[in-house]
Amino acid sequence: MGAFVQAGLLRQLDGYADVYGWNDRFPETVRSVSSYTSDGKTFGEGNLYGVPLTGEMVGVWYNKAKLEELGIDPPQTVEDFEAALQTAKDAGEIPIQFGDLDQWPGIHEFGFVQNLFVPPDDIRKLGFGQPGASWESDENKQAADTLVDWVDKGYFTDGFNGLGYDPSWQDFAKGKGVFLISGTWLLADLQDAMGDDLGFMLPPTGATGDQSVTGSTGLPFAITEASEHPDVAAAYLDFITSQDAMAKYSDAGGLTVYDMEGQSVTGTQAEMFDAWADATGGDKLTPYLDWATPESTDLVPTQVQDLMGGKTSPDDFLSKLEDDYTSFTG
Repeated sequence: MGAFVQAGLLRQLDGYADVYGWNDRFPETVRSVSSYTSDGKTFGEGNLYGVPLTGEMVGVWYNKAKLEELGIDPPQTVEDFEAALQTAKDAGEIPIQFGDLDQWPGIHEFGFVQNLFVPPDDIRKLGFGQPGASWESDENKQAADTLVDWVDKGYFTDGFNGLGYDPSWQDFAKGKGVFLISGTWLLADLQDAMGDDLGFMLPPTGATGDQSVTGSTGLPFAITEASEHPDVAAAYLDFITSQDAMAKYSDAGGLTVYDMEGQSVTGTQAEMFDAWADATGGDKLTPYLDWATPESTDLVPTQVQDLMGGKTSPDDFLSKLEDDYTSFTG
């Protein structure tokens, strides 16, 4: 989207947002992922260029039956979570089901741990590629060290770098693993397999005292600058993001981007909706880390894989990300 904005191909939607009340419909954390400065260079602020239909976030799926067997309550703090991981490990369970053969899933694991230790505003600056933060901060070092420590303690699936993402979550659905750190897009598949044993929650509150969660929206819909009927297009965008439309998405098993309280949902879908309402209403969303720079889509996944695989140190991992970040923001 930034490249399209920079090339003058997309129409600013701020005027339509005023007319249709989109600024009230969508919280700032949702609008930010469709916002750029008019030159397309700064992501996460400036003018609005799109509106989304659905939400998504990387939370914690858990097996309720296994938690009950282990005598564990859904962990609310990082200390509780680490204690639960150790309890699961001691019982011979896979604490966190995880496969990173595809490389991109590792971003979710690091982002999860980063949200426990790094102030959310710093993560937003790093994820949006905005100046003012640093990958080499003490907090990011603590996050990288913690992730390596969890690997060393055996909290992830053995041989995770050789296990694909799909086989990994499918194994979780079959009862292999206590927790799964992944996105809300897995709801339908996991619920079909696990039924009432499936649970979902936001990440625990971290050392910062904040609760943060990696999340965003589905792809936003935009209007081209060349459109001959932009007013009609805007009316259509309003229609497909209306409360009636949200009900359609909810009925199909999706996560609506807003109006969570207006949906008739039960079970794990209700847990997911409550978590999304909490995240968006409480300004808890942080961006995906591979959005930051033109290189980060390839750089961050490979570096996380090397970090978790023991091929690079936390200091070298953070140094490479810092070099890319400062080069881009500079």
